Amino acid sequence: QIIELKSGSYLCVATNASNPRAVLILGELDGPNGPVGLPGDSSGDTLALHAEAVVDGVILTHEAETTGRGVYVADGAGRVRLINSRIAGNSHGTGAAVYNHGEHVELIHCTVTGNESTGGGALFQIGPTINNLQQVNLAVQSVSATRLGGTLVNGAVEYLSSLKTGAGNSIDDALKRRDFTPLEDVIANALDEVSVLRGRLGAFERNVLDTSTRSMQSAYENLSASVSRIRDADFAQETSQLTRAQILASSGTTVLQLANQQSQQVLQLLG
Repeated sequence: QIIELKSGSYLCVATNASNPRAVLILGELDGPNGPVGLPGDSSGDTLALHAEAVVDGVILTHEAETTGRGVYVADGAGRVRLINSRIAGNSHGTGAAVYNHGEHVELIHCTVTGNESTGGGALFQIGPTINNLQQVNLAVQSVSATRLGGTLVNGAVEYLSSLKTGAGNSIDDALKRRDFTPLEDVIANALDEVSVLRGRLGAFERNVLDTSTRSMQSAYENLSASVSRIRDADFAQETSQLTRAQILASSGTTVLQLANQQSQQVLQLLG
């Protein structure tokens, strides 16, 4: 089955579980409105594949108001290759960009960015109330040498770990071949992946954590001001009560003095 997408067109279903068959999806990534994959099955994934597939030149992004993976590869789907494509803006609890249950998935000259894993990772409390609206997850993919820099070299995907001595893409072998192009590609891809990850972390810190910190700092200052006003009001009340007590005590003393003076005047008249 061949599906050819023109610029600005939408892909609804590529393959399905009831009728799995190999598919070739061709797009125009460089068009003014690159082809966009929309949810392909009931799980809400952008592109669900249940058979062998080659996806070339397609933008895979999800609708803003819903959540779903970029590419879901079902169990038994076989080999899936994504070439010159972009996987961006997808959100899901696990495997936001690519979730593979199949045999083998290859990403060749693809851009993977802006995908958010909403499950797992670290849970941040960004508000005073413990509920889902004031909590956010941040998951970070593995940055080990066996996961960075995936590049197709001689029909196989090689990672940063392949540059070590004795590996299939080692620097010693490249020196003997006098060809460092595969190594440069692996390193360049690894640098791009790390840069994208650092960008995600920086954006999360600035747009989520820093914003939440400023909001809670403002709330703390308002609360402190309220407490201060309450304390000021109590101090005034206590001051007024003290003044009242002093006036009553002074009045009582004055009355006693007058009473004593009258008694002495009566004794003087009798004497």
